[in-house]
Amino acid sequence: MPECGDAEAHPGRRGMLAAGALLGIGLLAGCGGPMASTCYEGDVPADELPDTGFELPFGLPVETFQRREPQLIPGAIAVSPDGKTAVALEPPDRKFLDLSRTAGTTYWDVASGQIIERRDDWMSGALAWHPSGELLAVSSQERILLMSPDGQAQWTLGGHQESTRRVVREIRDLAFSPDGERLASLSTDRTVRLWSAAPGTCDPGRVLSWRHRPIALAFSPDSAVLGILLEEGGLLLHDGRTGEKLSQSPGQEVQGMALACSADGVFVISDQETGTLRTVALDGTVADGPALPTNCGQYAAAGPDGQVVLTGTGSDLALWTPGQTELQVLTPEVDDSAPSPITELGRPAIAPDGTLYVISRWQGILRFDGTSWGTFEMP
Repeated sequence: MPECGDAEAHPGRRGMLAAGALLGIGLLAGCGGPMASTCYEGDVPADELPDTGFELPFGLPVETFQRREPQLIPGAIAVSPDGKTAVALEPPDRKFLDLSRTAGTTYWDVASGQIIERRDDWMSGALAWHPSGELLAVSSQERILLMSPDGQAQWTLGGHQESTRRVVREIRDLAFSPDGERLASLSTDRTVRLWSAAPGTCDPGRVLSWRHRPIALAFSPDSAVLGILLEEGGLLLHDGRTGEKLSQSPGQEVQGMALACSADGVFVISDQETGTLRTVALDGTVADGPALPTNCGQYAAAGPDGQVVLTGTGSDLALWTPGQTELQVLTPEVDDSAPSPITELGRPAIAPDGTLYVISRWQGILRFDGTSWGTFEMP
C-alpha cells in the first residue's frame, strides 16, 4: 500500500487505469494523501476525469479583471527540439470579451516569427516538448494533454486538484526527462507527479506531496536526478526514474524561486527577492554564484552550451555559466511599433542552436540571436 503523501499508481491501460484511479482514491483518502494519477487515450474533458472532491466553477470569478490588449501567459513557452517551432499560451481574457476567436495553445514559425496555428483549447498552465519532438505536453489548471506535432491529443493525464472559488490551483511546471522516458508535472496543489511518457505510451507513476508548495523542477542531463524546489522547503533531489528522495538533498539550506539544471549537470537556483544565485552539484555540494540584477530570478532555463538564462519581473535578463564569477546582463530592445515598453519578463527558453527566447506578457515572444532582438506576431 502507498505511504501517505507518496502514492504510486501501477502501470496499466485505459480500462485498468480507470479502475486503478478509483482504488487509488480510496486508499489515499484514507490517509489524507493526494489522489492517484490517471492516463486516458485522446482528449478527455476535465469534467469527465475522476472527481477530485473539489468544485470547479465554470469560467472566471465575477471579480476577475479582463484585459482587452493582446497578451501571452508569462509562465509558458517552449521551443521544439529541432528549433523550428515556438509555442506559448494565449490567456482567455480577449476570448471572454469577444475580441479573440481563441484561447490557449498558439504555434509560431521561428524563422518568420509568424503564427502558424491557434488552438481554442483553453490551456493556461505550462508547456514542455518531448526530446524526440513527437509530443508536446500542455496543461490547464488540473489536466495535461500530450499532443502530437499536428495538434492531435494522444493522452489526457489527470490527478491534479481542481480550483475552487476561494483557492486557485494550477499546473505551473512541466518537464520531460532528457532520455524521454518520464514526464514530471508540478502543481500548486502541493504535488509533483511522475509519468511514463515515451511516445505511444502513458502510465502514471509516483505522486510526491509536501506541506510546502513546490514551485519549480528540473531534470539532470542524464535523467537520473530530478530537482524540486519547495517554497520554504528548499531544494530536494529525487531519483529521476523512481521518485525516491536522495540522501544528498540540501533541503532548506538552499532557498529560491527558480530552478534549472545546466548541461554540465549543475542545478542552478535563483531567488529574485534576495538577488542570490546558488548552485548544487549532483552530489549535493552547494556553492554561491554572483549577485543577480534587480528583479531577476523568477524564471530560469538551461541551454545546450552550459549557460543558464534568468528572468523576472524586471526588464533585464541574466546569462550565466556555473563556475564563472560574472554573469552577462541583457536588456531586450523592441522597435517603436511595440505596444508598450518592456517592464517585465516571463519564462525564457534556449533553442538547440543557442538562440534565446523569452516571453513578455504584452510584447509577446522576444528573440535574441546573439546580435539583435526581434519580436514575434501577437495573437
